[in-house]
Amino acid sequence: MPVTTLPPRRQRRPIVIVLGMHRSGTSLCSHLLSALGVDMADAIAVHESNAKGHWERRQIIDLNDRVLEHFNRGYYTLHHDFGLPVAWWADPQVSEVRREIVAYLAGRMGDAPFGFKDPRTARLMPMWHQIFGELRLDPKFIICLRNPAQVARSLHARDDLDPGIGEFRWFSYVIDCFQHTKNHNVCVLEYEASLSARFRLNASWTSTRSCPISSTISCGTIISRLLRCSTR
Repeated sequence: MPVTTLPPRRQRRPIVIVLGMHRSGTSLCSHLLSALGVDMADAIAVHESNAKGHWERRQIIDLNDRVLEHFNRGYYTLHHDFGLPVAWWADPQVSEVRREIVAYLAGRMGDAPFGFKDPRTARLMPMWHQIFGELRLDPKFIICLRNPAQVARSLHARDDLDPGIGEFRWFSYVIDCFQHTKNHNVCVLEYEASLSARFRLNASWTSTRSCPISSTISCGTIISRLLRCSTR
């Protein structure tokens, strides 16, 4: 009697997600990954607060904002630091946003290494884990850390945010980053460490087909060029 074999399961596709509090070097990290060959942004988005650009995907930011604003947790409100309702990811409007994100990623991801950065993602990770599951994606997280006092000063200069609120917001984001990336591939990137003349990023966990960051890479030249105008 012939033996019936099951078809091999489709391998999960990797996706790089840059997390971290605003003003913690996420734009710098996204720019660096783009320079190394990862498709990280739909637009550079140069702004007076970030002369080298934000290196992000505006559509993902807008969709994340829709979820936060639906629960009165918009970034530029004081309610942003409060927790979201119980089982918020099951809300019908959140489900609609999730379907839009799935459609966007399904149409946008090609064969090249792909990723995105938006600090808001840290607050919405339960929804994003659903998205990764639906698309059979294997998330590779880079968490950008910066001294909270420096982050607070930068937020005060850019958004006129009270430094005490800025430090509390940093704390909330960092908790979300680590709480929702347990049991996943995580690389922690310290902003202060990247100020050194020679910086090495060990990203061997991103190893994929011809991925340009499949081994330890010397990034000192790129870092020194970008830091002059990034995340002040």
